Amino acid sequence: MKTCKALLAALLILVLAAPASAGWLINEKSEGVTNSLYFQNNQVRDQSAESISIMDLAKGRLILINPNAKTYWTGPFSDMLKMRDQAMSQMQQQLKQLPPEQREVAQKAMQEAMGKKDGPRPKVQVKKTGQSAVIAGFKAQKYEIWSDGQLREEQWIAPAIATSKELDTKKMREMMAVFAQVGGENSYETDPAVQALWSKGYPVKVVSHLDGETMVREVVQAQKKDLPASLFTAPQGYRKVDLMEMFQ
Repeated sequence: MKTCKALLAALLILVLAAPASAGWLINEKSEGVTNSLYFQNNQVRDQSAESISIMDLAKGRLILINPNAKTYWTGPFSDMLKMRDQAMSQMQQQLKQLPPEQREVAQKAMQEAMGKKDGPRPKVQVKKTGQSAVIAGFKAQKYEIWSDGQLREEQWIAPAIATSKELDTKKMREMMAVFAQVGGENSYETDPAVQALWSKGYPVKVVSHLDGETMVREVVQAQKKDLPASLFTAPQGYRKVDLMEMFQ
């Protein structure tokens, strides 16, 4: 489910919709790895050296690409839920073959890995700190996101990076809801208070505090430019595979 969480993280940086004549190219660095994000006309491309995802909000479709294996999958967002259900069914069949004690341990581990979607939604607070900084040449305001009394994220939001003009908020929320279901979580990330930050600008720096670990993602370059349509299509010469194979 790591891929689902990564896609969900990519969606969290998208904001309100309006007509646009050019897109945005944003390069970010986290843990020494650089990601490139492309936004244009309700489409998003999230690209790293090992994987590429392309999300078409208008059509409700997703493309997943493995550059190393030269394979790709494409389909509606809802197929992600079908894949989750299929994977769960396969795991349940495998659990039946285990001795009772091992089966109980494995079931508990599987439930923890799938998250807590049946639990109560967390209590979320978003706080404006009053602090500011210039990051990648853009002035940004700092916000804190708290969930059930714990600091989860620190976001520095730059109003001047107007990805807000490229994407449809309603469709984005629908897609985020799908990925949240796939991940099996009631997450603070889908809370309206967090989503309200989308209208304020782009997070040029995000410090995440989860499971005792701290991760920093920071923009190193952002530029407004016209992007070719080919960036948002399946690559020529790649082999099309089913969704389960993409996650193996």
